[in-house]
Amino acid sequence: MPATALRRIPLALAVVGAGWFLAERFLPTTPTWTAGRVLIPLIFALTIAMEWVADMDTEEGLLHAVFGKLKELWESSGAGFYGAVAAATFVREEAQTFAREWSEAGSLVEFVKGELVETVLGFSLASLMNLVEAAVWFIEWLSFPLQHAAFLLAGSFVAYAAGRWAWPDPGREDALESALERLTGGE
Repeated sequence: MPATALRRIPLALAVVGAGWFLAERFLPTTPTWTAGRVLIPLIFALTIAMEWVADMDTEEGLLHAVFGKLKELWESSGAGFYGAVAAATFVREEAQTFAREWSEAGSLVEFVKGELVETVLGFSLASLMNLVEAAVWFIEWLSFPLQHAAFLLAGSFVAYAAGRWAWPDPGREDALESALERLTGGE
C-alpha cells in the first residue's frame, strides 16, 4: 500500500462515512436512500479496490478470479465514475441474487447443486441480467424524485472522488488533487 494511501484512506473514509450518516439520519425511508445505503459505500470501496487491482496489473491468479469480471465492467464503462457505479450496482445485484437463491434452495445441498449447474454451464442467466442492469444503472435512478436522485448522484460522486483521491495512481498526476489545488490556489 502506498504511503499516501495510508494517510488518505482514513480521511476519505471519514468523509464518505459522514455523508452516509447524514443521509441515514434524514432520508431513511426513501427508495433512493434504500439504493444509496449500499451503493455509496460500495462505490468508495470498489474505486479503491479497482485502482489497487489496476496498479497490480494482474491478468491471472486469485486477484483476477475475484476482481476480473468487476474490472472488465469497470474498464468497459470508462474506468471512471460511471464504471464505479456500474461495478457497485453489479455487486449489489449479485448479493441480492445470492441471498434470493440461498433462501429458495431450502438446504445447503440444493444450493450447491444449483451453483454447480450454473458453473458447469459457464454462466448464470441471473448474473447476465445483473450485468446488463449494472451497465444501465441510471435507468433505475430515473424513477427517483429529481431532488433525491440529485443527492444520490452527488453522494455517489463524492464516494468515487474520495476513493480516487485516497488511492492515487502512482504512474500519473492525480487529476482530482490537481483540480482541488487549482480551485484553492494551493501548490
